Amino acid sequence: MELKALEKPEQARNSEIRQRAEHVGHAGYTRHFVALDQGQEVAFVALDFYPPGDPLWLYDLHVPKEIRRSHVGTRVLQAVEVLAHKYGYEAVNLHPKSLDKDFPNEKLVEWYARCGYTKVDGYVGVTLSKSLL
Repeated sequence: MELKALEKPEQARNSEIRQRAEHVGHAGYTRHFVALDQGQEVAFVALDFYPPGDPLWLYDLHVPKEIRRSHVGTRVLQAVEVLAHKYGYEAVNLHPKSLDKDFPNEKLVEWYARCGYTKVDGYVGVTLSKSLL
């Protein structure tokens, strides 16, 4: 799995990934990526690269509907963690929010928990974190 920088939404070949990229802000600390699996686009990822000492924030992870539930999301999440570690981040944080009416937030939180993420206090709303140490 490879994360490739996405400078403009129209660079994405997959229409669902392109549409998702068009609706996610791209300012300040946020950078967009397309996840490639053997050269095929399998996900859109938006990451907030805050200054050293802060965690890397996973702002958005979107897998197209036709390939969901095939462990693509798990592999993309692992690629995000590898990238975070490469850039010197000690943790990845996120606010889970399902945009799929067939996959409620409770299931999303459970999925992140299976991937090693735990709830942390001190933030507004549900916040999950995974230490990379």
